[in-house]
Parts: sequence; C-alpha cells; structure tokens
Amino acid sequence: MFSVLALYADSTIAATQLVISAAVIPTIWAGRKFQGVPLTSSLLLSPGLYLIAVCLASKDLPQAAATTLFGATLWGIVATQRLLQRGR
Repeated sequence: MFSVLALYADSTIAATQLVISAAVIPTIWAGRKFQGVPLTSSLLLSPGLYLIAVCLASKDLPQAAATTLFGATLWGIVATQRLLQRGR
C-alpha cells in the first residue's frame, strides 16, 4: 500500500504543503492591522521549515522542498509582522 504512495511522495508532500501554506495567507493579510499569532510559534516554524526544505532537497524531492520553502517564507513574514507590531 505504501509503495504506491512512495512513488508520488514528492508531489504528495508538495500538494499538502501548498494547502497548508495557503492557510497562512489570511493570517498575513489580517496581520497588517494586528498580528495575533504568538511570536515564538512563527519564530520557530520559519527556520524549522527551512531546515526541512533542505532535508527534502537532499533526498531529491524538489517540489516538496520548493513548497516547504514557500511555507517557511510565509511564516517568516508572519514573524516579521509580529516583531514590527511589538515595537509599536
């Protein structure tokens, strides 16, 4: 059963990560006024996802690595918004 999934692992991870990343976009949009995501969450998620992206790339899963980089960048934006609002 899992051997079929393994054949499409790159595409499966990429599609899942894209959906998860898309869920962050409303948070970024709403965060222009007030960012309610805890700072520690976004500060830990962003570098963690960058590390996962490097691991995926090293395993020759380029689509999954690219979408994980996208997600890490979005969480980096969330963290930046939160840091900027914290200074106000």
